[in-house]
Amino acid sequence: MAEESLMLHYRLFVEVNDDRKEVEKLALEQLHSWLRRKGLDADALGFGEEVALAEHANGALEKSERADGSRSFRATITEAGSVGTWRTQLTVDVPGNQRAKPWLWLDLEGPSHIDAAIPHLARSLLEVLDATTDDVRHGQARPVQVTSEVADLVDAVCDPRRRSLVFVAGSDPSLPFGRWLEHVRDLLKDCVGLAGGYVLSPEATTEFNNAIGPAHRIDPWTVRTFRPGVEPDDAEDGRRHKVLGMDRIVADPVRRLARMLGRRAREAALDTPLPAAATKIDRVFAQIINANLVATLDQPTAPTLQQDPLAVAEPYSDPVAVALGLILGPEVTAERVMELGVLAEVARSAQAARTAIEARLAEYDSELAALRADHLEVRRRLEDTQFDAADAEEAQAAAAGEVRRLQRLLISAGRADEVWDATANVPERRPQDYEQLVDMLSQWERVSFTGDADRLRELDQYDTGSWAGKIWDVFGVLDDYARVVSQGEFEGSVHQYLGSPPTGCRASSPNRHAADESPTVRSNAKLRAERMFPVPVQLSADKEIFMGAHFKIAQFGIISPRLYYCNDARGTGRVYVGYIGKHLKNSQTN
Repeated sequence: MAEESLMLHYRLFVEVNDDRKEVEKLALEQLHSWLRRKGLDADALGFGEEVALAEHANGALEKSERADGSRSFRATITEAGSVGTWRTQLTVDVPGNQRAKPWLWLDLEGPSHIDAAIPHLARSLLEVLDATTDDVRHGQARPVQVTSEVADLVDAVCDPRRRSLVFVAGSDPSLPFGRWLEHVRDLLKDCVGLAGGYVLSPEATTEFNNAIGPAHRIDPWTVRTFRPGVEPDDAEDGRRHKVLGMDRIVADPVRRLARMLGRRAREAALDTPLPAAATKIDRVFAQIINANLVATLDQPTAPTLQQDPLAVAEPYSDPVAVALGLILGPEVTAERVMELGVLAEVARSAQAARTAIEARLAEYDSELAALRADHLEVRRRLEDTQFDAADAEEAQAAAAGEVRRLQRLLISAGRADEVWDATANVPERRPQDYEQLVDMLSQWERVSFTGDADRLRELDQYDTGSWAGKIWDVFGVLDDYARVVSQGEFEGSVHQYLGSPPTGCRASSPNRHAADESPTVRSNAKLRAERMFPVPVQLSADKEIFMGAHFKIAQFGIISPRLYYCNDARGTGRVYVGYIGKHLKNSQTN
């Protein structure tokens, strides 16, 4: 099968609490059962060689047994389908140290343009194995029901060694707990093997909240995502652990919410570095594969020299002995001795090349492992920096609000000549997440959000903590702009306002604003249609209008969120925001 670029879609890494003597057997049984359900020849799979399992599928099975009693096996199944190639890799390790738990690692790679479902093999393995990660359960059947004794769960949530996400749902006596348990099970069905799931009874919810503190509490009928590194005593840390609120759970389809939580768990699992034990075993199997590839250099090819057919009639295993017999034959001549010298030199060169290839492959393996570690560390540092920046923006917004409050106090004290008259009562509290953002947007006096709230909520899965606040700040800027224009205190456009905002007004960088789209976008029917957004009927009988002016909320690859608006401050006295979401297509989009 032709090689193509594959993307990692799914990763399961769990410790296994079953009898260590049975782990390999149970895993292999599930592997063979899964292959048979796919119509592949499971019986053809054997250790030490790659075999055809079907016309469109190959399989390889390797094992490693070390001096300390540790043993591992790795199965690699490659399938070619109509949409591309899929590769499933299952690794199981039983450490020689009796105190160390066996572990299982399953990767699924496939085409980058396809969204892969939870692998059936993962579900099958988790049905028969007692699997955990850092004491967090990854069982397949349902989230764990917690009715009392929450201390262990609190310890697991706050454990600094925890690597995977934990979803915890709260409750109270107002609704049947059994129905809620089943509903959470449906919400977490795309998180199988990727995260832990727990549902607290009403009593356990109260006990959990008392133990973990107000910043990380779980309200009834909500689901909270606990990322690794929970700091219960740090109020600011609470913002990292997103809450799926009751209003959204009631209003949104279960399937949509399940996909969102599944994406969140999957991205966290793929971004989490593997334990050192797994990377060590990965290098062991990489060396085995390299050795198998290099070993092909040792295979003798059909002789091309003149030979006696009888000389090669018997099977042979030593290529040097075979060559010697072929060249010298029954009669030793000077010519044949010279041919033997040439062949010996070729053999020495081949051996030198083999040694160099082995060394180079080992070097590449080490470099790749180091680069992967560096990549993950950079991602962690970037995430930390983004959260720090979000905190700084929060502090800056609070300081700006305090300045405006003091300005109003000066005005009320009869010193209006010293400040701009900003007497309007505007909201100062920034939203902490997208649910709050959607709920709070209606508080602005002169800015209306007419767009699709679901497209705004989609940003939640990409946002690391600052976009919701930036969107809120833009609303504040537009609200102040509409007010000063309506009151006849400013005559210019939004862009002119950003370049020189009146005293006491909210401001934003003009570099983050585009007064209109390019002529290419405006004249392209398809691109223009994508920017037709809802407005009240008094602005357009069609209840929609082209919006070209927009704010650039953040630069984040192809996601780079944008806010599009229509300025009617001189008409209705309002600004209408018709779209907040991912970057729309333009003339540069492939």
